[in-house]
Amino acid sequence: MNHIKKKSLFIAILFAAVLCLSAIVGGLSTLSAGATTSGELLYRLAFADEDIGKNSAGTSFGNAVLQEGNSLTVVDGPKKGKALEFPGGTKMKNYLSLPTDMFEGLTSVTFAGWFYVPTGAGSYLGEFGIWAESNRASFRAEPFAEYHNGNYMFCVGDPNSFPVEDNSRNNGLRPVYDSWYHMAYIIDGENHTFTVYQNGMRVHTQNLTETGFTPAEYKSDDAHFYLGQSSYEVGSHDDYKGKMSDI
Repeated sequence: MNHIKKKSLFIAILFAAVLCLSAIVGGLSTLSAGATTSGELLYRLAFADEDIGKNSAGTSFGNAVLQEGNSLTVVDGPKKGKALEFPGGTKMKNYLSLPTDMFEGLTSVTFAGWFYVPTGAGSYLGEFGIWAESNRASFRAEPFAEYHNGNYMFCVGDPNSFPVEDNSRNNGLRPVYDSWYHMAYIIDGENHTFTVYQNGMRVHTQNLTETGFTPAEYKSDDAHFYLGQSSYEVGSHDDYKGKMSDI
C-alpha cells in the first residue's frame, strides 16, 4: 500500500494556490472509511439552501449538525456560490458540529475555505475548533485574537506544548475585513509543520513542537470539531460573526 503513503503536501499547496476549490483534504497512512487515496477530498460544506450541513464531498462521513435554536442563514457567497452567515453574539448556539472520524489514519490534512469578517466583529472568533481531550490534541484558527496583538491565533496539537513565539502571537496575520478572502491551513504530521496560505500566498509557517503528532489524534471518543466556535475553550468566547463559504 505504499502508493497510499505518498505525501499530499504538494497537492494541498497547489490546491490552495489556485483557489479553485475549498475543502478538507487529507493524506492517509491507511485507508479509512469514505476516503480512498492520498490527497483526496474528505469533506465539503457548500451550504446549499435545502441542507445547510450536508457533506457534499461524496464520502461517507456524516453531515454537519446545527445546534438547536440557531439563527444561521444562507446568503450569496463568492464565485456565485452560497455562504453561511454567522450572527455571532450568542454563545454555543450559532455553530456547526462536524464528525471527527474523517481524521482516522491521517498523516496530513488541509482545511480551507472562504471567509468574510465585518469590521467590528468581536475578538477570538472561532473559525475552526477541534479538541480531542483524551489525546490533548487541538486545532484552533481564530481571527482577531485580542490577546495575540489582534492577529490570527493558531494552535495545532497539544495546546500546552507551544512556546509563546510558536503559538503565533506575533505572526502579523489578520483577517481581510469587509471582503471575501481565502484561507488554507496545512498540517503536515510527517514533516511536523503547520503552514497557512491567505489568498493563495504563504503567510505563516511554524514547526510542530509535539514529537510524533499527526492529525489522526483529532479522532477520539471525546473529540469535538466545531465550525464557528472554539472547541478547546467551549463557550468561553462568542460564536463566530461573519460569513463562510465552501469549507
